[in-house]
Amino acid sequence: MGVKRLFLWAAFALAAALAGFAVAGSAAARPIALAGATCAGGADSAEAAFGIADARLDCGAGRFNRRDRFVRGRIDLSKIGHLHPGQLVWQTDPTAFDSMLIRLDYADGSQRLVDVDSQMAVRNWDANGNFWVPIQQEASALTAIDVVVERPQSAAVFLRMQLSSHGEAAGRNYSRILLYMLICGTLLVPIVYDLLFYRVLRARFMIWHLGMTVGTLLYVLFNSGLIMVIWPDIPSRLRFAALFFAMSVTVLCMAQFSLQVLEEGLISRPLRRALLWSAAVNLVLAGLLFLDLEVLRMRLLPLYLLSVLPVIAALVAVLAAALLQKSRAATFLAAAYAGLIVAGAAQVFASLGLFELSETVDEAVYVALVILVVGSSARVGDRFLIIKGERDRARITARKLGAMANSDGLTGLLNRRAFDQNRRLTTGKALLVADIDRFKTINDSFGHQRGDAVLCHAARVIEKVVAEHGGGQVFRLGGEEFAVLFSAGGSDSMEALAEAIRRAIEESADAASAYDMPEITISVGGVMGEGQLMHVAFSDADDALYRAKDGGRNRCEFAAS
Repeated sequence: MGVKRLFLWAAFALAAALAGFAVAGSAAARPIALAGATCAGGADSAEAAFGIADARLDCGAGRFNRRDRFVRGRIDLSKIGHLHPGQLVWQTDPTAFDSMLIRLDYADGSQRLVDVDSQMAVRNWDANGNFWVPIQQEASALTAIDVVVERPQSAAVFLRMQLSSHGEAAGRNYSRILLYMLICGTLLVPIVYDLLFYRVLRARFMIWHLGMTVGTLLYVLFNSGLIMVIWPDIPSRLRFAALFFAMSVTVLCMAQFSLQVLEEGLISRPLRRALLWSAAVNLVLAGLLFLDLEVLRMRLLPLYLLSVLPVIAALVAVLAAALLQKSRAATFLAAAYAGLIVAGAAQVFASLGLFELSETVDEAVYVALVILVVGSSARVGDRFLIIKGERDRARITARKLGAMANSDGLTGLLNRRAFDQNRRLTTGKALLVADIDRFKTINDSFGHQRGDAVLCHAARVIEKVVAEHGGGQVFRLGGEEFAVLFSAGGSDSMEALAEAIRRAIEESADAASAYDMPEITISVGGVMGEGQLMHVAFSDADDALYRAKDGGRNRCEFAAS
C-alpha cells in the first residue's frame, strides 16, 4: 500500500465518520441536557447532602466546582420541558468518583434510590465515553433527579448529565461503536507505516510520530469507552487518569515530531524550549491524576486543561514562524494540526465552563485527531522520500568516490590501494604478477605519451584474457607492473592463465602496430594461495617474476608450493 492509498483510505474513513456522526445525530432526537436545570450543594455525608434545602442550593455559574466530600446536584425536571415517553436512560461522564447515589422524585411524593459504585460506571459504559443508569417512569410523573457524588474528580460528572429514551440511547450506542472502531482501524494504518518506514530509514521523527499515533489511539480507546471491551474490569480512576495521560503523550510527541520534521534553522531556541517545556508540564500534570491527591481534587483537572493552552499557543507560533520562511514541512503540519488546535481549544474552554459542553465538540476532536495523524503521516511519507533520495544519492556518490580512490587513473584498473586491501591469499586463489619487458626503453625511445598508450593497451589485453578464463581482479600496481588475483582449482589453472596472458600480449603486436605502438612482451610470475599473508605471497610471486626476467623475459615462472 502506497502513500496515495493511505490518503484514500483515510479520506474514506473520515467521510464515513462524519456521515456517521451526522446520521447518528439526525436519526433520533438529541439527548436532553440536564446541566442547565441543575443546582448544586455540598456536605460531609450523603445524608447531609440530601438534606440540604432546595432553596439553599447554588444555581449560579461555577456551582459544580465544589471540594466538599459529597456534592449534590438536583435536577428540576420542570425546567427542561417534556420528557421522552417510556423507559429513560440517565447518562453522564464516568469521571473518577468513589460512589454515587441517585434519588428519583415522583409527583405523588414517592422516591426511588439507585446506588451507583465506580465499577458500575465502567460496566454500563456508553460508546461516547459516558455511562448510563436506567430510569423507570412510574404512573406518577418524574419531577426531579437528585445525584450525590462522593469525592468527584471533575465537574464533568454534573456538566455532562443528560436524559435519553432507552431505544434512542441503544441505537446511538451501536452506531457509535462502529464509528469508533472505524476510527481505531484508521489509526492502525499509520502505525504500520511508521514501523515499516523505520525499518528502512531509522529517523527519530518516525519514533515521535509513532508515539503520537499510539497516544491518539489510546485516547480514542479510553475516551470512547472501547477500552471496556479489551479490559472490562478496568478501575474507573485508572481509566480517568489514563485518558488525559494518553492525550498528553500525544501532545508531547506531536511537539517533538514537529521540531524534528521541520527544516533545520527555522525555529529559534527560545520558541523550541517554550513548546517542549509547555508539553512537558502538561504531561506532568496528567501524571499527577494517577495519584488521587485530596489536596488537588477538583483543582488538578482545571490546571491540566489550562496547561493545554500554552502548548497550543507555542505550537501555533512554531508553525507561523516556519510558514513565514516558506517551509514545505510547515504546510503539511498546518493542514494536519489546524482541526485539532481549534477543536482542542474549544473543548478546553467548554470544560472550563466558558460555554456549554456538547457532543459536537467531542465529535470534532475525534475527527481532528484522525486528520492530525493521517495528515502528519503525509509529511512522514514526504520526508521519508526526501531523505531516502538524499541517502541514495550519497551512497552513489560514496561508491563513485570509493571506485575513484581504488582505480588507476590511467588504465582504469584497480590500483595498489585496492590490492593492499587483500590481507591473505586464501586457498583456492592464485596471484600473478606481470611486468612489461624493457618498458623504460619504450619510454626513452618513443616518449611517455606513447608509453602510457602501451600501458593502456596491455591493461585491455590482460582484462580480456582474465574474463575469458572465468574472471578475476586485475590491478596496476605502479609503473609497468600488473597483478591478477583469481580463483584457481590448482597450479595447472594458474599456469594456463599466466601463459594465456603472456601469449596474448605477444600476439597483440598487429593490433598495437595499427595504433603506431611498439611491439611488447611481458614476463609473469605466479604463486598459489595456501592461506599465507598477501605480502608473503606477493614476495614469492615477485621472486618468480624476476626469475622469468633473468631467464630471458617473455616467459612465466612460478613459486614452489
